[in-house]
Amino acid sequence: MAERAPFDLIGPLPLGLTVLEASAGTGKTYALSALAVRYVAELGVPVSSLCIVSFTEAATAELRGRVRQRLVEVVAALEAGDDAADEVIGAITAGVDLAERRLRLERLRVAINDFDAATITTIHGFCGRLLAMGGDGTADGPITRSSADVDEAVHDLLLACAGPAADDVVPIASDLDLTEPALPKRLASGVQAMLRLPDAVMWRPPEPAPAPAPATPSDTQPPTSDKERAKADKERAKADKERAKADKERAKADKERERVRSSAAAADLVEQAHAMVVERRQRSRRRTLDRVVVDARDLLLRPTGMRAVAEALLDRGWHPRHIAGLIRSKFERDHGWG
Repeated sequence: MAERAPFDLIGPLPLGLTVLEASAGTGKTYALSALAVRYVAELGVPVSSLCIVSFTEAATAELRGRVRQRLVEVVAALEAGDDAADEVIGAITAGVDLAERRLRLERLRVAINDFDAATITTIHGFCGRLLAMGGDGTADGPITRSSADVDEAVHDLLLACAGPAADDVVPIASDLDLTEPALPKRLASGVQAMLRLPDAVMWRPPEPAPAPAPATPSDTQPPTSDKERAKADKERAKADKERAKADKERAKADKERERVRSSAAAADLVEQAHAMVVERRQRSRRRTLDRVVVDARDLLLRPTGMRAVAEALLDRGWHPRHIAGLIRSKFERDHGWG
């Protein structure tokens, strides 16, 4: 396992995949804004090519403000000739001649003027932009965070298992105790997990091994002596003990089989409720956070999406052979190609 090393904010700019681990309050926003400024100034990355994605609207708004503020601060320091104002400005001007310094300053000025072209957004905002580029007419619609439709689908399915079904509900036979109070919550939790992980499948435990057959008494002649009777009594006691052990193992196996049946029945209900929720959301054009992310993923896996990814990688200097290998490895890993 590779040894973790502290990230050097003023070291060589990373050009590949870099994973940083940081806890709260360690300066993640400061580091991201500094890296954005350095990419623009040192590598000439247009601000329109920046893509910074965060989780919440509040974090995104703070990040956007901090990146722009950092650009303004660096430009002001360079215009004033204060190259030692902080370590990031020092990294931008270190070892460059006057012409390169002026070029980097001009890049930063242009970035401030074109700052609205930068993509600094939430995860669902980024996915929405991808969908809009792919022609999804609902990409700009509001996103709901309510899971009431999941609870409704579970409720309809449980009612259908016990009685009349709604038009879009196909009841299935179930070995579950439908009157269990915690059952709806358990099923809804499984549906939510499948909505977040669209490629996941419900796990079903394997059938337990069959229990041993009970021992059958052997046909023996009645004992004729005290010694034979004592031996027969001992053998009967042993047989009774073995039968009690076998009965206990059969009861345990029966209980395990019941657990397996219940787990499989719960998995069946979760999968059917999940299919109901997906179909109802598509029919009503209802947008949720998980659906937006999944739809964006599916868009990128279409031929048009893969072509867009390939063109972007070509623009960044990737060799076509490497791009083809990346796409192939992705599908081999996730879809069983090869």
